[in-house]
Amino acid sequence: LPIYGGQSIGQQLRVLDRGVGIAAEALPRIWEPDFTSKRRGTGLGLALVGQVVRAHGGEVTARNRSGGGTELLVRLPVEAPTEDRSP
Repeated sequence: LPIYGGQSIGQQLRVLDRGVGIAAEALPRIWEPDFTSKRRGTGLGLALVGQVVRAHGGEVTARNRSGGGTELLVRLPVEAPTEDRSP
């Protein structure tokens, strides 16, 4: 459960894969609209995930896993946080 202001008030979802991971230089950009490393990608998937999660007062992170693959961590509050969490 995520911690907001010292209290656990939410849920988290971990998504793991066993692929090759995300290139280190691409990792900071994966949330940008139109950014893709795939030949036929649109660059909208993770950008939309990030926007939806933030719109609901949550946060989402991505990291490469040791041994290969990627981990996405989505944290969503059960109720809206009282403090302004805008970027």
